[in-house]
Amino acid sequence: MAVKIRKGGEWVEVSSVGGGGATVTTSDSAPGSPSDGDLWWNSTTGLLNVYYEDANSSQWVNATGRGGGSSSSTGGTTKVAVLEDQKTSGTAGGNFDTGAWRDRTLNTETDPESFVTLDSGNVYFSLPAGTYEIGWSAPATAVDAHQTRLIYATDTGFSSGVGYAYGSSEQSDQNEGDGGASTIINDNRSFGNTIITTSAITYFKIQHRCSISSSGSNGNTQDWGMGRPSSFSGDSQVEVYTQVSIEDLATGILKSTSTGTTKVATVKDVKAYNVDGGAASTNTWITRDLNTISDPNNIGLSVSANVITVPAGTYSIRWSAPAWRVQMFTSKVEYSTNSTFATGVTSVQGSNSFASNSSSDGTQSQTVTIGTLASVTFSTTTYVRIRQWNAQAKDPAEGDTDNALGVATNVSGAGDSVYTTVVIEDLATAVKEATSSSNVWHVQKTTNQTIDSETWTDITGLSQTVSSPTASTKFLIIATVNASMSNNSGFDGLLRLMRDATVIGSTSTEGSSNANQTGFAQISGQDSYYTIDNGGITFLDTPGVGSHTYHIEGLNTDNSSNLIINGRTAGSFFMVSHMSIQQYS
Repeated sequence: MAVKIRKGGEWVEVSSVGGGGATVTTSDSAPGSPSDGDLWWNSTTGLLNVYYEDANSSQWVNATGRGGGSSSSTGGTTKVAVLEDQKTSGTAGGNFDTGAWRDRTLNTETDPESFVTLDSGNVYFSLPAGTYEIGWSAPATAVDAHQTRLIYATDTGFSSGVGYAYGSSEQSDQNEGDGGASTIINDNRSFGNTIITTSAITYFKIQHRCSISSSGSNGNTQDWGMGRPSSFSGDSQVEVYTQVSIEDLATGILKSTSTGTTKVATVKDVKAYNVDGGAASTNTWITRDLNTISDPNNIGLSVSANVITVPAGTYSIRWSAPAWRVQMFTSKVEYSTNSTFATGVTSVQGSNSFASNSSSDGTQSQTVTIGTLASVTFSTTTYVRIRQWNAQAKDPAEGDTDNALGVATNVSGAGDSVYTTVVIEDLATAVKEATSSSNVWHVQKTTNQTIDSETWTDITGLSQTVSSPTASTKFLIIATVNASMSNNSGFDGLLRLMRDATVIGSTSTEGSSNANQTGFAQISGQDSYYTIDNGGITFLDTPGVGSHTYHIEGLNTDNSSNLIINGRTAGSFFMVSHMSIQQYS
């Protein structure tokens, strides 16, 4: 029997089984010392692989057509799972001690396809050999600088084959501002995302590290270091802290054609640049506004009266919703076959968050609650909405209450104000792009830099040159930049992404904007004197054939206040900024 694979647009014979000396192995891990033409049946994933050697490399190649860009796979469901740390209402995330990386708890699994194993000790999980995208986040309260990481290994003691992927560097101030020791400004989350390929069963866990301990049972921190509880009641309320999302990339489903695009739609609350998100109510569930839909590949969504109508199918649903000065708040997604939600309502809760309502701390930050429904199958038309619970409504004495559910940009050149966001991916009928990722780059800036020239200036260390082989080659750029202003005079800073001398992904189309009023992130001239802001961008670029340099620039908009990268003036705190680029060709 001749065995062939598709390479360079042609079928290439790589072995003749039975007559060419090739071996056939059935196991859950790749066999050692393979030869050209050997076959390996992965008993965990059910995929047949052939060992192929060319002039430049040798590797196991997926020979079945499943998840590898072939057009022969016509059915199935993309495997997605979510792991969380859920606790009963009113239970805090736990003490957070400085000095070492601390394991985060994971005790709740949503895994419709049963491909993840969560250990009974509620700390680590395992995955069979394969290729996965893993995203995670974990909250912290009053610990100053903090960061998460994903640690993985080939043994449960995490001593063999150890590797790391790091999350974002964040700042959750402890005892800052005029309120002193009685004040907690905010809690926030460290986010991370990575793609990993393993050849054997691999074990994973989330770890977290902080610069100042937040622990005890009294005072302004209590045992909130790893997350402050919302303490809401009713509707089977739980607290949600650490969250992990896992997608098995080998199970991406292809239709009968060999090209296409994953079907993803967004539904958002979009308002004019000078219109706030709305007023909050205290200790009751409210429905968040949803008014703008983008469904480029025609999943078939519609939105009316803040309710999304979704056709029958299998979907992954992610959401986020902001709040300001409402103290503790949380969110949930609700769905029902009843358009009024009078009967048959199912809900999945999002994360807890905290937005200080104190007028004495001087640096109240807008934060968000996020949530993920890993996979859900609707057998008929189903209605979806986002709900939010707030511990407090914004005090009228503190000014306009209409910004409790999000603060408007109030800058005409910055574009519309966007609040609640819902992302819906069609898992059962999605068409995964038949492309390959051939190169990945990562750069990071670990030192401080002051920008004081009132002109766009390169942030040193956040630059990467790539080579695009074709006119259709795409590059995914993901960047996080931490920055502050040198004083609280109110003059802001801006960040933008560049390809060579061209601004990309950072230009508003608002008619009155100019090059010095638009970017992918604004560094607040008031808040960021005390709290380091983090600006992030994800942008998919098709630059054309040739060599291109992606880089990040910063701007201080007035000479009375400088833009400080990776640090702040009010206190000796130091962050790290990153840029990752992935090539798709």
